[in-house]
Amino acid sequence: MLSINLMKMMKNRKIKLLFFHTSLELGGGERILINILNHLDRSKFDIVLALLEKKGVFLTNVPKDIKIISIRKEEYLKNKSFFVRAFRYLKDFYDICKIVNSECPDIVLDITGQLTPKILFARLFRRKTKFITSVHIHISECNVEALSRLKINFFFDRLFIILLMRACRRADKVICVSKGVAIDINKNFSVSKDKIVVIYNPLNINEIDKLKNEEIYDDWFKNNNLKIISIGRLHASKGYEYLLKAFKLLRESGINANLIILGEGPERENLENLARNLGIDSHVILTGFKENPYKYMKNSDIFVLPSLSEAFGCAIIEAMACGIPVIATRCSGPVDIITKDVNGLLVPVKDEKALANAIINLIMDKEKAKKLSEEGIKRVKDFDVKKIVNEYEKVFVECYHNK
Repeated sequence: MLSINLMKMMKNRKIKLLFFHTSLELGGGERILINILNHLDRSKFDIVLALLEKKGVFLTNVPKDIKIISIRKEEYLKNKSFFVRAFRYLKDFYDICKIVNSECPDIVLDITGQLTPKILFARLFRRKTKFITSVHIHISECNVEALSRLKINFFFDRLFIILLMRACRRADKVICVSKGVAIDINKNFSVSKDKIVVIYNPLNINEIDKLKNEEIYDDWFKNNNLKIISIGRLHASKGYEYLLKAFKLLRESGINANLIILGEGPERENLENLARNLGIDSHVILTGFKENPYKYMKNSDIFVLPSLSEAFGCAIIEAMACGIPVIATRCSGPVDIITKDVNGLLVPVKDEKALANAIINLIMDKEKAKKLSEEGIKRVKDFDVKKIVNEYEKVFVECYHNK
C-alpha cells in the first residue's frame, strides 16, 4: 500500500525545472525567456532560474515565485587576457555543477543555448536529471555575428561550436526555432531526429497590442511621406546595404518615402556613408535602439527584413501583429513564417532590384497590401505565447516521464 501511495505522489508531484541563462539584459532571447517563465503552468511546474550574472532590465519581469540564483558571485574585472577568460570559463563549469547538485532538478534547460556546453558537463554528475537545450542559430553558417549574439569570446568560438554540437547529440531534447535550423543540426551535425523538436519563438500579442498604440512624439516621424521600416542589429548579416540600394531605386522611380531602421550596431558608420554616397541620406533615418518599436511599426506603411541569414525572424511576426504588410528575404527562418503572396512577400537574398520591385508593388497595389496585412494578423495567432508555452510544457512532461 505504501509503495502504491508513493507512486501516486511521484506521478502527481510538480516537475522541477532549472532554467539557465547568461543575464536578463534587453534582448530577443531574454524576452523569449521571460515570456515562457510568465506563462508556465505553476500547478505542474516548480521553477528556478540560474543566471550567469544577476543583472538586466528584465529582472523585474521575472515572476515573484521564481527563485533566482547568480552563478558568478563576484564581479569580474574587465580583464580580457587569455588566462583570466580561461579561468572564468572553467570556474563557470564548477559553479554550474554546484547549482545543479544543490537544486536537484528533474529537468535542466538552456532556452537560448548559450550555456549548453557547461551545463552538459554538470549532467555527468547527475545522471537522472533530464537535459534540454535550444538552438537559435544556423550552426553551419555560424559567424562572428552569431557568436557575438551568444556573448562568446572569439578565441573560444571553435571550442564552443564543438561542445555545443556534442551537447546537442547527448541532450534528451533539442528545441529548434525553425525547420531550417532543425534540418541543419540533423544533416550537418548528426543530431538525431528523435531528439529534435521545432518550437517557434513566442509572441506576447496582448503586450504588443498595448504598446503599439502608444503615442509617437518624435518629430522625424511626423510627416506625410510613405514610411518603409526595418528593425534589427546594424550588422552586415542583416543585409541593410541591399535595403539602402533598393531604397535608392525606389526614390529614383519617383516615390516619395522615408526609410526608417530601428536598431544599433557596428555597421552604423558604414551604412551612414553608403546612404550619403547613394544620395539618399536625407530620407534615411537610423534611429538607434528603441524600447518600444511597435508604435513605429504600426504607423509605418511597409516592413522589410533584408537579412542574409535568419534562423527565425521575430521582427516579422511583430510587424504582422502591428498590422502592416511584410517583405522578407527567402533565408530559411522567414520561409517558416511567410506563405508567399498570402501573408507576405518573399524575395531572393542580396537582390536589391527584387526588393525594390516588391516594395513598389505593395505601394502601388493598396488592396494587395491590405490583404497581406489582414492575413498577417491571422498568422500571428500561431505564435501566441500561450500556444507556444503549451508546446514547451508538452516537451517537459514527455521528457520527464520518459525514464
